[in-house]
Amino acid sequence: MTSPRLLRRTPTRAPHPARALRLGRAALALGAALVAAGCLRTRRDPVTGRVAVDVRSPLQKGTVWDAKLSSQTAPFYSAVGTVRADVIDGQTTLALRVTGLSARATHPWRVHEGKCGAVGAQFGESSAYAPLLVNAQGVAEGTAKLPALDIARNYKVRLFVSVTDSTSEVVCGNLVYR
Repeated sequence: MTSPRLLRRTPTRAPHPARALRLGRAALALGAALVAAGCLRTRRDPVTGRVAVDVRSPLQKGTVWDAKLSSQTAPFYSAVGTVRADVIDGQTTLALRVTGLSARATHPWRVHEGKCGAVGAQFGESSAYAPLLVNAQGVAEGTAKLPALDIARNYKVRLFVSVTDSTSEVVCGNLVYR
């Protein structure tokens, strides 16, 4: 038979309300500091001195850039496209898709520093950009491997008329860091 003393429960003390509040605040502050440390990154551009702040999920690997390509010149008004750039471990992988082009044409393309409409130096080696071959439906796709894009700088993607005319632009789009 069990003794009544063993069945009796020992009362537990609730923590003092002020102590519980302090512990809760400390846990909240610690959690916020850990999240901020994993989500924030800053970088200063050595040329312009601008500081860029990168706020991202700690689960995201690398950085992602996007661009919408469009044309401002005839006869390419119907040409539009998209670009996605993934930067992981110091290397950028760009994927480009353009529609509304003349079937079976060949178009060189490049990433340049700066924004559309402004002069900017080419980014990466010319050999990294294979010319885009347009299919019978007027669609061209391509990829390139480049050095890492810098979040403190602006970049644009330009598609040119032909290999012999690499100054006239078909479409342009500003890469936007997200």
